[in-house]
Amino acid sequence: YRLTDNFMISPGIRESYSLLTSSAIRDDWGHNHELLLAMNCNWKMGDWNFSDRNLFHFVHASANQNIKNYTLYRNCIKAQLPCCKLTSLQLVPFISDELFFKESVGYFRNRAQIGVTAQLLEKVSMNLFYQWQTTETSTGWRTLNAFGLFFNGSF
Repeated sequence: YRLTDNFMISPGIRESYSLLTSSAIRDDWGHNHELLLAMNCNWKMGDWNFSDRNLFHFVHASANQNIKNYTLYRNCIKAQLPCCKLTSLQLVPFISDELFFKESVGYFRNRAQIGVTAQLLEKVSMNLFYQWQTTETSTGWRTLNAFGLFFNGSF
């Protein structure tokens, strides 16, 4: 729901299923119910477009997963510089940083991305990016380096 030109609230629901390979029952499926609430604030500074996304996940896990219900908060700051046109594609370079906080754990993950967004069709875009992520585990901080390709659709 767009409240102003620069502020939007988006509620959502996500249902996910995963095969629990370590379960006592062979081929047991876990089920998560997630309530999502995203609040986005956008602004411009010169040619740069900035966004600040605050995302709350309220996760209710099925009993067979041995996971307690939890709340997750994610904050992502993103900067984009629309500058390039190549044929019909408008290429938009971006850089972002996202912090993850979990109830009773606190700060446990940081994810940074740098890449480019290309508008393929009116309502379809593609992100090509490099991602650097650190996650705190029981044995210390683990680092992930990855390249990604992500397609976005809107309606």
